[in-house]
Amino acid sequence: LLCLPAHLFGAFYKMKNSSPEYGSVVVINEATVVDPNESWVHAHVIGGEDYDKSSTKTEEEVTLQPKSSQMHSQATYRDLPFTILFVLHLGVISFLALACGSFPENIFDSIDGNSLAQAEQLLKVLGSIIVPCIIVSFFSTYFVTAVIALRHPMASVRISLYFSVITNASLMCVLCVSYPSVWTLLLAVAVLAYSIWYVSVIQPFIPFAAAILKLGLAGITANWGMYIVTMFLSALWCLWIAIWIYVANGIGFFSDISAIMQQNVQITYEQNGQTYYSYYGADVTKEITTVFLMLVSLYWISTILTNITQTTVAGVIGTWAFGRTNTDTSSCSNTPVMQSLHRSCTTSFGSICFGSLLNAVVIAIRVMLNWASDRSRESGENQAAALLYCVLKCIVLLFEDILEYFNQWAYIFVGLYGTTYLQSGKSVLELFTARGCSAIISDGLSTYFMNAVVMTVGFGCGALAVVGTSISASALNPWVAFWTCFVAATIISGIMMNAVQGAVKAVMVCYFDHPGKMFQNHPEETNALANGIALVFPSAIEFDFPTASSTTV
Repeated sequence: LLCLPAHLFGAFYKMKNSSPEYGSVVVINEATVVDPNESWVHAHVIGGEDYDKSSTKTEEEVTLQPKSSQMHSQATYRDLPFTILFVLHLGVISFLALACGSFPENIFDSIDGNSLAQAEQLLKVLGSIIVPCIIVSFFSTYFVTAVIALRHPMASVRISLYFSVITNASLMCVLCVSYPSVWTLLLAVAVLAYSIWYVSVIQPFIPFAAAILKLGLAGITANWGMYIVTMFLSALWCLWIAIWIYVANGIGFFSDISAIMQQNVQITYEQNGQTYYSYYGADVTKEITTVFLMLVSLYWISTILTNITQTTVAGVIGTWAFGRTNTDTSSCSNTPVMQSLHRSCTTSFGSICFGSLLNAVVIAIRVMLNWASDRSRESGENQAAALLYCVLKCIVLLFEDILEYFNQWAYIFVGLYGTTYLQSGKSVLELFTARGCSAIISDGLSTYFMNAVVMTVGFGCGALAVVGTSISASALNPWVAFWTCFVAATIISGIMMNAVQGAVKAVMVCYFDHPGKMFQNHPEETNALANGIALVFPSAIEFDFPTASSTTV
C-alpha cells in the first residue's frame, strides 16, 4: 500500500508522456535534430569538444569501425579499482572454501540405502528425458527465433499479444474455479477486459516493435555463438551457487540466520545496568554483518555473470550493426562473439563489477529488511518497528527498480563503447534526449514475444515428455515427466531469450546513435524501423540516409 502512490505516479507519468504501457518512441524535432550520418556518441562522448567534423578521415574511420573495437583497442581498463576489489573478493572466498568450507550435513542424514537406490533410479529415469528435453528446447527456440520470427516478425508480435490474452483468460478461469466468489469473477472480468483493451490500443506500435525485434534477431542469429556463451555463463552461475553454499555453511551462515531470527523476539536487553531497546538485541552484530556480507557476495557474482551476458551481446550487436554488411558474415558466428566476451572480461570488467556491486548491496539490504519485517510482524510486540521496516523496504524496492532499469541501458553502452559505468549511464540518457526521446524506450512488445516463446517451448517439451513416457510404458508418473521437462525447457529457452532481449536493447542504442550507418549496412531492416516509427508519429522529420533520398524517421 505504501508503494502504491509511487507506482500510480509512475504510471500516470508514463501515460502522459507516451502511449499506454509501452514507453516513448523517438520523435525528432528541429530543436534536437542530429545528422544521421554522424555518430552522436563519437561526437559528444568519445570525441567530445575536440571532435572535428571537417576531419580528413574517411567515414569508415570516423564512425567507429566497429565502435566497440575502437574503444577497447586502447586497452584501457575502465573502473579498475572494482576489478581489483573483485579479485580480492575471490581470494577471500577461495581461502574460506579451503579453510572451512563444507556442505550441510543434514542433507544426507535421512538417506538410507533403500532411499539412495530409489533416488539413483529416479535420477536415471529423469536423466533419460531431461537430456533430450534440453536438446529439443534449444533447437526449438533457435528455430522459432532464427526462422519463423525472423521471417515473420509482425505476425510473431501479434500472435504473442493474442497468446497473452489467452494465457490471462486461462489463469482467470483457474482462479474462478479454485476460489469461486463474486469478487473473483469481477477480478477475472477486469483482467480480461484490460488485456483485450491493451491489445487493441497497442496495434499502432506493432510495426515498430516488429522492426526492432527483427533487427535484434538478425544480429543474434548471425552470431549464434552468443547462445553458447550465454549457456556457459549460466552453468558458471550454477557452479557459483554450489561454491557459495559450501562456503556459507562452513562459516556458519545458516546458523547465524537462525540466531538472528531467534534474537528478533528479544526487544530489550541489559547492558551496564541499564535497559536498552533494540530489535535484534545486543549480541548479534557479528551475525548480522556476516549474513549481510555473504548475501552481497552471493548477489554480486550472480549479477556480474548476468551483466557479462548483456555487455557481450551489446558488443556483438555493435559489430554486426556498424562493422559488417549483410553479405560479410563469414566469421560472424565466432570472432565477434569471442572478441566481445574478451572485452567484457577484461577492459570493461571493472565497469561491470561496479554496477553489479551497487545492485548486490541494494538486494542484500532488501532481503535483510524482509527478514526483519517478517519477524517484527510475527513477534507482535513492536508495531512501530514493523511499520518502519515496511517503509524502508518500500524505499529500497523503488530504488532497486530504478537501479535495475538504469543498469540495463548502462551496460548496453558499456558493451558498445567501452566507457565507464557512470559515464555510460549518463551518456545513454543524453543520447535518447538528443534524439528527441522524452523517456527511455520500452521494449514491452518484444517481451511479450519472448515470454510466448518460452512458454510455448516449455509446454511443447512437457507434452512430448508425457507422450514419450506413455509410449515407452515407463514407471515415471506422466505429471512428473511433464513438469520436469517443462521446467528444464523454460530454463533453456529463457536463457536464450535473455540474449535476444539484450540484442533488442542494443539495436535501439545503435539506431539512435548512428541511424545512417545502420541504414548503410542493413538498409531493409532499418527502413522497416523508420516506417514503423512513421506510422506512430506521421509528423516526424525525414532524414536523408546515405543511399536514400528521403526516409521518414
